[in-house]
Amino acid sequence: MHSPTQEDYQPLEAGADVERVRVVDVFAFYESARAALFSEPIVRFLRTAFDDTPLLFQSLTFEKGSQQPVHQDPIFVVTTSPLEFAASWIALEDIRPGSGELTYLDCSHRTPEYLFSGKYKHWNATRDGQHQLEEWRSLMQATAEDRGYEQKTFCPRKGDVLIWAADLVHGGSPVSDPALTRKSIVGHYCPSRVDPFYFKLHPNRRATGSYDGGSTPASTTRLTASGRARQRARRAIGDGAMHETHEDLRSLQEVLDTSYARAGSHLRSIWGEETRLGAEELGTELEGVQVLDLATVTPRGEPRVAPVDGLFFRGQLWFGSAESSQRFRNIRANPAVSAAITRGLETFLVIVHGRAIETDPRSPEARGFADYPRKVYDFDWDAEHSDAPYARIEAQTMLAFKRR
Repeated sequence: MHSPTQEDYQPLEAGADVERVRVVDVFAFYESARAALFSEPIVRFLRTAFDDTPLLFQSLTFEKGSQQPVHQDPIFVVTTSPLEFAASWIALEDIRPGSGELTYLDCSHRTPEYLFSGKYKHWNATRDGQHQLEEWRSLMQATAEDRGYEQKTFCPRKGDVLIWAADLVHGGSPVSDPALTRKSIVGHYCPSRVDPFYFKLHPNRRATGSYDGGSTPASTTRLTASGRARQRARRAIGDGAMHETHEDLRSLQEVLDTSYARAGSHLRSIWGEETRLGAEELGTELEGVQVLDLATVTPRGEPRVAPVDGLFFRGQLWFGSAESSQRFRNIRANPAVSAAITRGLETFLVIVHGRAIETDPRSPEARGFADYPRKVYDFDWDAEHSDAPYARIEAQTMLAFKRR
């Protein structure tokens, strides 16, 4: 358990003072908590928001109102992709006024980003000092007043759920009636492709599992939705190997460097040097099947964009389609293409402009590409894609960014 008066987590023992205490990770021990945090509506919503399997990495259970000052979760909850995060707040009883209700500033997730020490979404007391946290609070209050953000309180009925985006400003209202409880459970989630720093604390006590109802070992403190709740596994599945040779990485890095050097001032103001991904980092990030938004050009010179499965192999993005598809008719007439991979709200971006080179995926020219889809798809790729055309993008421009 943890409370504002404690510097570290303490064991939950009989007779403990529950005033403003949060009990951490009860889902590791109780099936009822797992069933609530992985209820079908929550999983369905998060899967749609993340475009990935949701990963539950922390829960907080409250008996009383926390009275926690308003904050944004990424300030204290650290992940490798800060804005790819969501929290669910489940009422375990009817919440009554005066109990320290959850409060939030409506629309505050649209507030301009504040970076501690000019670089970080999360606050570190040693690095940033208390004064920067106070500066954030002052700026947030001024912004809320300037933009007219309405402060709301959440008084749900038992079983109601509120899900909020990473940057929503929220906290606990003052408790005006100490006799009242505010029984609730909060879940912290991110896409399964994102790593939470929390899981690196006491790693010997951590494990990763999947949940679809039923029992789960008590040591499991990080769970992903699975089984009936999981869609056909098609994306973000990797084989754990990097396919790029030293020469592939050297060529890719040259394209990345040249592309950024000639990028316009507007793009560079949004995606600074510190957000750039190098060739080797990009290969790791693009492991598995990616959602590639691919634009081709019709014979009349009109752009057409649609998502396809993208596979990053030997430093190039590959994609396939049907022989009868409009995109391959377009490519055969004009191989000029543009493509993008995005995740979250301006947290990850890959842009590529170039030529689509149609290539038999099983030919020597493909340099072993066919083994990759055979590994990452959960179906017989050779049988289902026996005559599907494939192409790789020969990049003239390639830009890759990630906010850390």
